[in-house]
Amino acid sequence: MNNVISGNDSSGVAILSGIPIFTLAPPLPARLLSGSGIRNRILGNKIGVDATGALAVPNGAHGVFIGGGGSNHVGEKPFGGVNHELVNDTFTPFCRLTCNQISGNRRHGVFVLDGLRDDISGNFIGTNGLGNVKIANQGDGVRLKRGFRVDVGSAIFMGGNLLNGNAGNGVAVRGGSSHFVVTNVIGTATNFVLMPNDKDGINSAKSVGPFIDFNDIRGHTNSCLFNCPAGIRIVSQGFPATPPCAGGGSIFSNTIHQNHDGVVITSSCGVTIGLNTITENFLGIFDFGSSVTLILNTVEDNTLPFTGIHIESGEADIQFNNIRNNNGLGINVGEEATVVVRHNNITGNEIGLRNANPAAVVDGRENFWGGAGGPSGVGGGTGDAVNGGVMVFPFLSEPISVVAGALVDTVLIPVGVTDSVLVFFNNLIDPTDVLNVYGG
Repeated sequence: MNNVISGNDSSGVAILSGIPIFTLAPPLPARLLSGSGIRNRILGNKIGVDATGALAVPNGAHGVFIGGGGSNHVGEKPFGGVNHELVNDTFTPFCRLTCNQISGNRRHGVFVLDGLRDDISGNFIGTNGLGNVKIANQGDGVRLKRGFRVDVGSAIFMGGNLLNGNAGNGVAVRGGSSHFVVTNVIGTATNFVLMPNDKDGINSAKSVGPFIDFNDIRGHTNSCLFNCPAGIRIVSQGFPATPPCAGGGSIFSNTIHQNHDGVVITSSCGVTIGLNTITENFLGIFDFGSSVTLILNTVEDNTLPFTGIHIESGEADIQFNNIRNNNGLGINVGEEATVVVRHNNITGNEIGLRNANPAAVVDGRENFWGGAGGPSGVGGGTGDAVNGGVMVFPFLSEPISVVAGALVDTVLIPVGVTDSVLVFFNNLIDPTDVLNVYGG
């Protein structure tokens, strides 16, 4: 703990061979090596910066490299880092206690290769010790390659990382399965100034079942025509060759705003996007050639002509979402897409739903379009417009309000055994409203 580990030719800390790091006491060699590879703890260090945490003193490779092993901790869940509840202005003001400051390194801040249940929580990665000045790592903030169940952040203790200003992605996942990226602040400094990473906030490719939940991701945009930055980008995930299409992972309860693209899904199977707020991006959600489910999201105030949800190709099931006040299209369906759009509030958009291939009819029944008489355009009402090739009857004359559901339909519990089911409730009209639930 509490070391300055900077200016080395290779990585600052390498979990390779030796004894667990937490058993050593200062003063320590600048570059630490450990080779059990298991249950090491890297806590409270400045890695890639000087003793003040204000100036870069780069390590020649990664700030922290973990190769194999398992159950290693970079930072610690209960004490360090950052509170992600930006809406309540409750940022932890500085990198303290077990938080590592990992900034200014020549490659990635933290690189985990073939990790197993490692944990990276409560660190400042890419900033100074106050979290308000950029000191970029020249690669990704955190990069995971292959491995199983590596956690970047912690849902249990709200022990997320601050991942800002890095030259690559905030978090990059390459292969592996069941990784968690949760409760991180990506792209916002502790003084609430945008400090995005140069590429995507979170970029995950060729992985199975990553869980991307409860993150706040802002500001990833630049002047671009192609390959523009996204808050979250998913590429080539899941099991496309094994029906049913599954394994693409989940994106739940994130705040994704002020990015060029909010969420981009490409060539992936079985991706679920739910309970997110996706707002003030140029483009809210873009899907190309994937199988996706969109449920209980708020997609609003996005600004490009193809703004709210754009399904270029592939399959999409879009239900129980608020899609509102987007500058152009609420939903755009491409010529090669198969889309179901039901039980949504689609209001205040320039056009509610456009189908580029009217011969392939979109199921758009039982939506509220912003007017009691249904959608305008071919719908003949006064709500958001739809074009031909959209089945809109019957439509809802009032908006959907409270939605309740469960992750499983049926639970069989033998006598004398207890079990639990995750149940969700959402007020689509007023997310801040209190829902009182009584058991009987």
